Amino acid sequence: MDNQPSDRPASALLEPDWVAVPGAGFAISRSAIRLEAYRRFAEASGRTAPPPGAVSDGPARVTWREAMDYAAWLSAQTGRAYRLPAELEWEYAARAGVMAPALDSDGPAREWTCSAYRREYEGQERRCASRLPDAVAIRGGNWRAGADPLSDDLEFRLVRQP
Repeated sequence: MDNQPSDRPASALLEPDWVAVPGAGFAISRSAIRLEAYRRFAEASGRTAPPPGAVSDGPARVTWREAMDYAAWLSAQTGRAYRLPAELEWEYAARAGVMAPALDSDGPAREWTCSAYRREYEGQERRCASRLPDAVAIRGGNWRAGADPLSDDLEFRLVRQP
């Protein structure tokens, strides 16, 4: 059997393309979550999906909470544990060269992590915030910054734990 999409379980059709991060013990979505995948979540949960950008199935651009909720929904649908990457995981995957570049018209796209942002590294980059932080660490290209978690114009990837 050649594992055509119709041969895969329905829950597998929801999952993005995963890539194992060498030596890290987790897999990360190769690309940002696509708008079409996010629309399935929005429809199932009674939410409004963000409007399409320049590309009809480009990356979904959502708030931090919406990205976190999508990860929880996908976990419930598939029985696997998904979440946003911690800032250090995002950096590790980027340096390993396993993620497809995320670009928009202004250069590297901005992506959510699950970590709270602080100007200095104090350990928060290694873990997910346990509650809504004042600022969330965002990554893109070779830079880092903090963003208001209510911003609704950032892309996101997911991490899958083994």
